[in-house]
Amino acid sequence: MLDLIINLIAEDFQVFPLKGNHEHFLLRDLEYNALPSNTHRLGDLISSKDLLATYNRIDEKYIKFIEGLPMYYELEDFILVHAGLDFTLENPFSDVDSMMYIRRFTVDQSKIGGKILIHGHTPVTRDVIEHSVANCFEAGEINLDNGCVLKIRSSGRGLPGYGQLCALELNSMHLHWQENID
Repeated sequence: MLDLIINLIAEDFQVFPLKGNHEHFLLRDLEYNALPSNTHRLGDLISSKDLLATYNRIDEKYIKFIEGLPMYYELEDFILVHAGLDFTLENPFSDVDSMMYIRRFTVDQSKIGGKILIHGHTPVTRDVIEHSVANCFEAGEINLDNGCVLKIRSSGRGLPGYGQLCALELNSMHLHWQENID
């Protein structure tokens, strides 16, 4: 997935990758692995084994890409952030932890220039996402997280209404859905 995003950006597509809690975890694990007192291997810490090359190292291009990811994007009509913003603060952009982890908040559009907040981090059903896109100008927000990892598996485990990757084309406000195929 990282290669796809990096290549799309290199080909001048408008892609807005953000730093979120999982990227934070990865960078934290890399720092932990570098400690002289650490007896664990990076592979013990990072569950995404496909990121690991030989000798339990991650290619430097991925590290630099992840380190360079912004916490949010401010576009003409939208604010894009991983989890959300703490609108109880005078400046909701000052709290990095909320951008990565917050789950409950009420949007105050006066603190974001009247823009619509687009976020994820807290899975919601497909119906909720479709409703939030249709009513985003009134609500001031769109949650695009359909809990891709929550798909119903052949074992019967999972949650109905969840389990897809969701993308929103901002010019048309058209939703795109991809079933979890892992």
